[in-house]
Amino acid sequence: MAAGLLLALKPDLQIERTRDDARLASAKFLFDVGSAYEPRQLHFDHHFVGSPSRSFCETSGRTAGIPYSSIGLLWLHFGRVALEMYAGHLGARKRDHLHSWIDTWLIQPLDSIDNGRGRQGDEHVISYHLASLNNTWEEADGMDAAAYNESQDKRFRDASGWLAKAWTTFLSAVGLDMRKAFSGLQAEVRTHTAAAYEAR
Repeated sequence: MAAGLLLALKPDLQIERTRDDARLASAKFLFDVGSAYEPRQLHFDHHFVGSPSRSFCETSGRTAGIPYSSIGLLWLHFGRVALEMYAGHLGARKRDHLHSWIDTWLIQPLDSIDNGRGRQGDEHVISYHLASLNNTWEEADGMDAAAYNESQDKRFRDASGWLAKAWTTFLSAVGLDMRKAFSGLQAEVRTHTAAAYEAR
């Protein structure tokens, strides 16, 4: 979801999955890797002790107890930019309301699952469907590290592409009917993940 949001904002962005220290050191923008949350340096990770949570940003309106994942951090910093891009015809007050609503109904459930705090439920359907895109242990069995990483990279690229389109559709429609747009996003994720699973 994080990569899809970034591509919806900047379609020509080149995103690379890596943990190579040299590649990370030369990157202009890091998310979900790097063990640092430093917005001024464009570093948006949450995999470290003391990573940002509700108590870190009291003005965000975030429900107490739900820490940020990378999608939450990106939405916090770039969500309003995305809404201005795709729903700029709405007033600033309406966009602020949508930003908060999307954080509550879409982003916080994604954050809670990513941080191991979620429970199975309708609000978490997107997380569970996206998780099905990862290699299963049966698929991984017998793969060497290079083949496994290549497989994961391809699935990441494919998913990021259609998620960028899904974000675009969602952000363009959410100002007209929030719940209908959200249901449409859930349906699009279900459809794409089911097709990807069947294609294996």
